[in-house]
Amino acid sequence: GVGKSVTIEKLIEKGIICQDRCMDVISRNMLFNIAMDKRANIYQKYLKNIHKKIIFLVNNSKEELESRINKREVLSQYDKDAYMYNQLYLDTYNYMKDKEMTENKLYLVDCTGLTLEEQVSKVEGIINA
Repeated sequence: GVGKSVTIEKLIEKGIICQDRCMDVISRNMLFNIAMDKRANIYQKYLKNIHKKIIFLVNNSKEELESRINKREVLSQYDKDAYMYNQLYLDTYNYMKDKEMTENKLYLVDCTGLTLEEQVSKVEGIINA
């Protein structure tokens, strides 16, 4: 509900190589039953061994996020829990940043209230930095 898919489409149109999810590590461990310190350690180890950037997109307006999600024709359980997962991504990023675990490869973009163009611009700025 933060506009991840459409942002990726726009970046690909600009010739920027990107992918939707990191299923093998990031998505696989972004679960409520995994302790924050364990998740952060898994992510840090992963970040140390890659040559790419990971960008979390979050939306801190529950109303805005739910409005976007509710426009979908079919809602998955993940969609129904979108705000809780949004918060989990935010909390994980903040935890790792506070403990200097991002390896300068993990970033966060707050998409709250941004237009698509503003969102794409922010993500592109991180990629090209």
